[in-house]
Amino acid sequence: MKSYIIKTMKAFFSIVVIMGAIACNEEDDLSGIPPSVKNPISLSAKIDANETGEAMTRVSPINNFPNEAQVAVLAYVANNYNETLHINHEKADVVNNNALPYYYLAWQEGREQYWPDGQELWITAYNPLNTKDEKSNDKLKISLHPQNWEITPDVIAADPVTTKYLPNTSVDLSFHHIMSSLNIKMKSADENAQLGKVELSIEENKSARFYNLKTTQWEETTTTLTPSVNYLLSENISLSSIPINLSSTPILFFPGMEQFVRLTVYKKSPDGSYGAISMKLSDIKDNTGTPIPLLLPGVRSTLTLSLKSTMVFSVDNCSLQEWEVIDAGRATMHTEGEKEGQIEINVRRINPLDSEIYIKIQSIQIISGGKEYRTIVTSISPLTFSALTEKLGELPKFLDIQSQLIIYMTDNSVWKIPYSMYWYRYDENRPILTIDSEAFIQ
Repeated sequence: MKSYIIKTMKAFFSIVVIMGAIACNEEDDLSGIPPSVKNPISLSAKIDANETGEAMTRVSPINNFPNEAQVAVLAYVANNYNETLHINHEKADVVNNNALPYYYLAWQEGREQYWPDGQELWITAYNPLNTKDEKSNDKLKISLHPQNWEITPDVIAADPVTTKYLPNTSVDLSFHHIMSSLNIKMKSADENAQLGKVELSIEENKSARFYNLKTTQWEETTTTLTPSVNYLLSENISLSSIPINLSSTPILFFPGMEQFVRLTVYKKSPDGSYGAISMKLSDIKDNTGTPIPLLLPGVRSTLTLSLKSTMVFSVDNCSLQEWEVIDAGRATMHTEGEKEGQIEINVRRINPLDSEIYIKIQSIQIISGGKEYRTIVTSISPLTFSALTEKLGELPKFLDIQSQLIIYMTDNSVWKIPYSMYWYRYDENRPILTIDSEAFIQ
């Protein structure tokens, strides 16, 4: 299990620690030493680096870090973890230099850090800075917001690295999301349904935990009492055969807390009364009756449920995807091998603001040649500004002026795209649908 968790939490960007010349502890008096012979610890960040270490994309560091564009760095002299911290949660700013193919991390003025003489350092870092536990050097204290899930911090941490200064040698710190992310979709299985509201609740004393930066493990907060958490996901919505998102953004949880999370749906009956149906996330099983592990560290889960007239939930689809790009919505990088039988949707951008449209596409409906094709979006690619649908048993071979294209967005808006504003290129392995961004501002 540990190896699987490590695999799912692999890095989405690297911070390279570049060493200088001669070792010198930050506690030593450096006033009489020329800057040219100090051994500074310099940090640089490469976003979406390929196998050669070159940055594949240039994007704002603020958008790539889930909170502010900063990290806190801490380090011990290796094997002396009870000693004073060598780097005491020092802040480093993520800085963009257009002359470089990466970002570098700048220490706060007067707080520059230096390597100790001949000794190894154990180094890690995290973001956001305000998650540090006040009573411990090595733990983060993270709380789920009791009413607004969008305020819960999306915490990232680096896998600890032990190393010492070597000339012309770099050390990579790989960051990953440590929380779990869940997006819940719902549709009506056999009739249109009107929902009064949808709630998600978490048991009391389960909404706060410690994350141990040394062990990279979660720990219970046995001395901290917390209230129950109640999220109102949606209210007064209509269901059809097209799945809709129950929340505007994915909800963050602690890994493995399915048994403490309950989803309750209030369905409106024709006579105006409401019936309620409720289930814990741990009750969700696949077709074989095996519980589905929805809340995995560093994983975005998308759960699609069908509501039947008999007030029963059934699992229509569940997908688990690694966070391939920091803070990029449903981000997952689809590869060429995954595209067979799926439709790739591209949005032709007119201005930079149009670059976010593809992220909001939830599902598409095509009516052509007397046939109807409906499919949901299962992944997106920030590198190509495209979305990818689930696999279809049959693909439309052409679309003409009589065809209808309807796009359903995550904000529940619906767009009927004129034929003059989209292009469809058929390929038996990967049809490509290109939509003019102006079609979404009619």
